[in-house]
Amino acid sequence: MCSIALVDDRDTILASHTLILELHGMSNTRAYTDPRELINDMRNGFRPDIVVTDFYMPGMNGVELLQSITALYGHIPAVIVSGYPDGIHEMGDFASHYPIICKGHPDFYKDLFRFIEPVAKKSAEVHSEEKKPLQHLG
Repeated sequence: MCSIALVDDRDTILASHTLILELHGMSNTRAYTDPRELINDMRNGFRPDIVVTDFYMPGMNGVELLQSITALYGHIPAVIVSGYPDGIHEMGDFASHYPIICKGHPDFYKDLFRFIEPVAKKSAEVHSEEKKPLQHLG
């Protein structure tokens, strides 16, 4: 099952994202109001298949979060969401490696699922392979 880390400093946004994901069969989500909480969970062994992060947050923005995760654990698929996407491009080349979705856009969830679904499919394939019994060599 695909594990999704949701990061946004507003509880109401996290609750909405979590509900929509659960309604679409993606119930393995962890929600964080502080990006550093996700990093701490990752230090304790959690490895999300994808990170969905807000950009503007106090203390650490979404791009800084993804830079920290990449430095510590390598690349993890991610989507940056923001109500003000223009400022993200000012973060330089690193931000251009991730899709950016505008909060409040009529197709927001459609766009979000366009990025999550391939990761979920790949995760399901990997977990399916892990559950196959070992074949005996003859």
